[in-house]
Order: sequence, then C-alpha cells, then structure tokens
Amino acid sequence: QRPERRFYFDLAEKLGYTVKELLSRIDCHELVEWQVKFKLDAEDQKEIVQRQELDATAVNNANRLKGK
Repeated sequence: QRPERRFYFDLAEKLGYTVKELLSRIDCHELVEWQVKFKLDAEDQKEIVQRQELDATAVNNANRLKGK
C-alpha cells in the first residue's frame, strides 16, 4: 500500500495532468504543500458533517420536547 500514489492520482486528476506530467512539473516541496491542503480540506469537511449532525440532533430533541 502506497497512499502517496493515490494522492498523486487525485492531484493529477484535479489539475488535468497524468501522474507522469504531474511529477515532472511539480517539485517535492509543492507536492507536500498540496498534501497538506488535501488533508486540511478533508478535516474541514469532517468538521462540517459533525456540526450538521449535532444541529440535526438538537432540532430532533427540540421537536421531541415540543411534542410532549
């Protein structure tokens, strides 16, 4: 398993390159910056989902109390 290969394919697809083109155009420092960005984006998305779940729970609880 090589997770960096998956990242290369994801980034290449996003930028419209093949993996070979990507690796010939972008140096290792920029690749690391892209990896950090992808990780932060994923963490942000996870936080958004968690907030939505909490909001839905709060609404459900409020509605349940109103029904009593």
